[in-house]
Amino acid sequence: MTEFSQKCRFYLQESGSNVYQIARTANLDRTTVQRMLTGKRLPSQEFVTTFCNHLRINSIERHDLIESYKMEKIGKSTYMNRKYIQNLIEHIVETQSKPDYFLTLSTSLLPTDSTVKKVLTKEFERDDKGKIFTNIPPSHNYIYRILTELHLQYKKSVPVQHMFSMYPNPLSIPNSSVNLEKLYYIVPFLFSDYSNYQPCYFYSRNLKSDYSTQLFPYYLITSSEVTIFSSDLKHCIIHSDEKTKALYNETFLHMREQAHPLMVKHSDPLQALSFYLKSLNTTRFPTHSIESQPCVFAFLPIPEKIARLCPDSVGQKADLLAMIEGSYQSFDDHIGSIKNICTTDGFRSFYKDGILHGAFTIFSEPFSEKERKEMIHHFRTLYMEHDSFYFLNDSFKIPNDLQIELYDKNQVNIVSTQNNNFNFLGFTESSICDAFYDFAESLCESEMLCPVPRVLETLDELLKV
Repeated sequence: MTEFSQKCRFYLQESGSNVYQIARTANLDRTTVQRMLTGKRLPSQEFVTTFCNHLRINSIERHDLIESYKMEKIGKSTYMNRKYIQNLIEHIVETQSKPDYFLTLSTSLLPTDSTVKKVLTKEFERDDKGKIFTNIPPSHNYIYRILTELHLQYKKSVPVQHMFSMYPNPLSIPNSSVNLEKLYYIVPFLFSDYSNYQPCYFYSRNLKSDYSTQLFPYYLITSSEVTIFSSDLKHCIIHSDEKTKALYNETFLHMREQAHPLMVKHSDPLQALSFYLKSLNTTRFPTHSIESQPCVFAFLPIPEKIARLCPDSVGQKADLLAMIEGSYQSFDDHIGSIKNICTTDGFRSFYKDGILHGAFTIFSEPFSEKERKEMIHHFRTLYMEHDSFYFLNDSFKIPNDLQIELYDKNQVNIVSTQNNNFNFLGFTESSICDAFYDFAESLCESEMLCPVPRVLETLDELLKV
């Protein structure tokens, strides 16, 4: 028997029914019900939904049973990966909408947490810029909570360099989501208001359980002291002598040189966008994009409109415009092979304020109402000609200033243009790329997908306003 079939049997018994009764009252095939309960057959979701509708169970139990069915259908590993990515996106939404979001997180308090807070507070109180080096596991999100609290209290961000490990081949171990788990905690904080957080990673085959055999494997290095922690983070030792501090600082900086930065950051948005566009020249055009609005190029009826994305006030306009034009041409050449996943809510947002969001629009001025209607009309024509646009309903949330690009299963880019600052993460690690690819494909077939007639109806409503 499977976990799903065991739950079906349990809930059926708890509701006081049996196979014969529920098959009769729900008009379900009795043999199929019997085989489902014994784990010999996995029926359709429609069948399972009908089965749930006739059980005496509450909404929480119903959700548990449906989720168990989905896990059984696609496999636990795939199911968990999709959940991690979905939750990661939702986590970013919460982070960007609530500056104090990390203060609301429930954390498992440990005996050393008060020490962590005292050490970090001392660093924030310094007159100089300060520094924080650490390898405390990202899953111990108390550190994000304290950094947020101190950032709001002292109105500054002390530079944090956070080193962590990525497993080189997670598909070979039972917990194949181990790398995604770390991104789930790290990426949202990267997109928070804390501007001086720099995570970097190295590959290691050590798992969390391996650290239990090591003496004080975690550290927190600041300007005034070095604090080392036991593997369970319940005990710590503070070193303040100059020799120990110098040794830890030197060793950390040496390790950082060999590590990979998780995010590319530039203080100058123009420099950041130029770097991003140049990086696109070394890869193929995206196979998938997930964003609140369709790709900006899908709105531009004529190439000359591209100039609107790069006003005269932008420095190095000619060079930047040439790179954007090259990307426009690539989009035009590959439009039939790109799966552009977006939301109806994002489309309404564009019509309301005339602002297009995305990597290429960071310098763009809002479009007039007349221009918006021309652009929506152009997009409607494009939408009818190509089946490469997928609109998700309002239950799927993604920030306007965030987009996820997939280059087949070879690379994932997460781009943020929050507050007109251009930052992006690039992943080439195979398990992460595979997981994001599967997630994007699943969105194209999900229950959240809007049917074509409904999308056309939305577009026509906007054109009539």
